[in-house]
Amino acid sequence: MNLTKLQKRNLEMYNHYRSSPPTYKFLFRRNLKRYLISLALVILVLTITTEGLRPFAWIILGMFINSTLKDVGIFRRFIHLWPVTSAVLNWEQIDKLLADATE
Repeated sequence: MNLTKLQKRNLEMYNHYRSSPPTYKFLFRRNLKRYLISLALVILVLTITTEGLRPFAWIILGMFINSTLKDVGIFRRFIHLWPVTSAVLNWEQIDKLLADATE
C-alpha cells in the first residue's frame, strides 16, 4: 500500500505513542511553530494598529486564544482516549505499513 505523507506521519505518531503515551507537553511541542507564528502575527497586529482599528486587533487576539483553547480540548480528548485507541489498533499492521513505506 502506498501511504501518503500524512498517513505515514500519523502512523509514525501512533508508533511513537506506543512506547510512551501522549502528553500535553509533547502535543504542544509538536505544534509550537504554528503557535509562535500565530502569536507573532497577533503581536504585530496589536502593535501596528491605529486607535480606530484597535477593536479589530482585540478580535484577532481573541481568535488566537480561542484557537489555542480549542487545541487544548482536542489534546485532552486525544490523551484520555489514547488507552482505548491503543488497545484496538493492529500494531502488526502498522509496523508492516511503515516498513513497506520506507522501502
